[in-house]
Amino acid sequence: GCKINQSPEFKSISNLSITDFSLSNIKIASNANFVNPNDIGITLKKVELSVFVNGKPIGSINQVKSTKIGARADFAIPLQINVVQSNLFNAIGGISGAFGALFGKEIDIEYRGKITVSKFWIPISLPIKYNMKYKL
Repeated sequence: GCKINQSPEFKSISNLSITDFSLSNIKIASNANFVNPNDIGITLKKVELSVFVNGKPIGSINQVKSTKIGARADFAIPLQINVVQSNLFNAIGGISGAFGALFGKEIDIEYRGKITVSKFWIPISLPIKYNMKYKL
């Protein structure tokens, strides 16, 4: 029958890019990739994530949107975070870390939190913990 017998599964974060860079703020865009293994569609309700660079918090993502997700489908949720530049600068290790990043040193990025999906008004929270290396 039509039921949710498995939670949608978080797969990865992809397409990380800096979309805006000013003296005070940086906008970072990415996609959170999931698969819905169920025979019926679900609805994305909320994204609540904290983002860390080299173990230090740089910002959070709190998006409320109602997005339909098809049955037995891979889907990507676009994410955007506004980061205070000084937070990122401190997280990568100040001036020496910034020079290292400019010359190809990788930084550790971690996304932690949850997304909430629903079907028939029943919310399902999906935990997310994802680490990646990123070269500036």
